[in-house]
Amino acid sequence: MKTLVVLGSPNSEDGSLGYTALDRLDYCKAIFEPKNNYIICTGGFGAHFNTTSKAHANYAMKYLMDKRVESQSFLEPALSGNTVEDAVMTKKKY
Repeated sequence: MKTLVVLGSPNSEDGSLGYTALDRLDYCKAIFEPKNNYIICTGGFGAHFNTTSKAHANYAMKYLMDKRVESQSFLEPALSGNTVEDAVMTKKKY
């Protein structure tokens, strides 16, 4: 099995995903094969991309589940604060 890692990006104060996040998630959905892939969504909290009470990765996962990606297709999210942490935290987990 291969793992698709979706990097975090900004969302609004109400949790709405921005254009970059939507573009990344839509691409993930387009290439996702349930029998061959797992998904890790990244992104926690930070003044520069998410100031809500929920991690950015939670919004990303919900978006994909709303597009019919099953919850068991997700591995534990990496609640990172920047792209370097995305890579480091994802590697440490898996």
